[in-house]
Amino acid sequence: MAFYKNVDRVQDLMERYGITAAEIAQGKAMVAAIGSLQARQLHCKSQKHHATRQQRAALRALHSWVRDFLYVARFVMKDEPALMVALGQRV
Repeated sequence: MAFYKNVDRVQDLMERYGITAAEIAQGKAMVAAIGSLQARQLHCKSQKHHATRQQRAALRALHSWVRDFLYVARFVMKDEPALMVALGQRV
């Protein structure tokens, strides 16, 4: 990237080696695009981490709800063990 920042100072030297101003401009555009894509990648990575945290929190809440539900279900269905088996629980 530093190359493209300073290449304008030696434009005539670059042309002697067959590198045109258009090629240099294209290289600068590519470097700018890479910077933009890196910023987008970082943003997406941040969103992924946020979504993962939300997913884990939702799973913890679901686990807690199921635990409470099964606790109550065991109490309510203590006289009908077949219903607990229907819920996938061992009696």
